[in-house]
Amino acid sequence: MSEKREDSKQPCVICREVFGKATQVLLSCSHVFHLICLQSFKQYAGKRSCPVCRHQPYQATVIYDGVFWHRILSATAIQAFWRGYLIRKWYRELRKKIPPQEPLLRNRFYTEKLQELTDRLVEACDTGISRFLSVLDNSLAVSRQTFYQLEASGRTATIDWSQVKQQALRRDDHECAICILPLNQSILNNNQHSASNTANLSKLTGSMGAEEPHRRQASKTSADGRQDEVNDASEAQMVLLSCSHIFHAQCFQLFEDICLQGQFLCPVCRKTYQKLLL
Repeated sequence: MSEKREDSKQPCVICREVFGKATQVLLSCSHVFHLICLQSFKQYAGKRSCPVCRHQPYQATVIYDGVFWHRILSATAIQAFWRGYLIRKWYRELRKKIPPQEPLLRNRFYTEKLQELTDRLVEACDTGISRFLSVLDNSLAVSRQTFYQLEASGRTATIDWSQVKQQALRRDDHECAICILPLNQSILNNNQHSASNTANLSKLTGSMGAEEPHRRQASKTSADGRQDEVNDASEAQMVLLSCSHIFHAQCFQLFEDICLQGQFLCPVCRKTYQKLLL
């Protein structure tokens, strides 16, 4: 009767767990339990009766039906897992060959195909990126050296400094591009610029007349110092480059002293030059 009901496939009615490989007993009333569960029930109940039908007394026999069904279920689970692995592998291979119908998945399919073809093409080609970059570096070095030689040969030619000076006057540069102070007025013909600077300083000094005496004295001292600095800069010696840019001679000398490049270039136009002191 127990085999007809397949009690060994069902969990134990006491602990509600499958029998598995644990010791199993069959009672004379055809009910099946774990041996340890039946012993615990007998200890706490205080009598020898079946936990299901309360039949007493009974006889118990050890059986192994639970172990048999446990082996069958384990083999079935292993086979199901292996079949699922094979089906998933076959499906992935199928997805690589047949494009899906959904637009989003279809775009992803063709994108992966294109990426795969690109990777195969790159692997088939000997790119030699390092060699390519090395050749580029060598070519740039040779080109740079050639340009330097051409510029050096151009500097040896005679320069018409009068024409360069006219270009500088047409540019009408009022300030040194390095220190941002006025240039020599006699060279640049910058009387108008000097007059405007003097008027601005006089206006600044006159506007402080309504302030306290100590603030008026401080402003006058600052304006006088600024005026002295402008006057010194406007009377300083200048240097004219072959590219027609003009700088203070002292400023340009400092620029050349701190220049880190082996080739001196104009601070404004970045060209090689010859210089003439004015």
